[in-house]
Amino acid sequence: MIHELTVFIAAESGMADRLLRAHVADRLGRCRGCPNGRAGHMPWPCSLHAAAIDALARQARATGMQP
Repeated sequence: MIHELTVFIAAESGMADRLLRAHVADRLGRCRGCPNGRAGHMPWPCSLHAAAIDALARQARATGMQP
């Protein structure tokens, strides 16, 4: 599942950067971009943050650039 998500994010221009801006840690180490109902927010780094990092690395490899 994460591989497919990474491929999707990498294919969408600017999506990885937008996800990285939204999915940041709060002062308690939880993701500000991932609400989790009554429990608050998911622990950071969340799976979307990790997939966005992987997508940037994938884009860099595809273009021959450093991430």
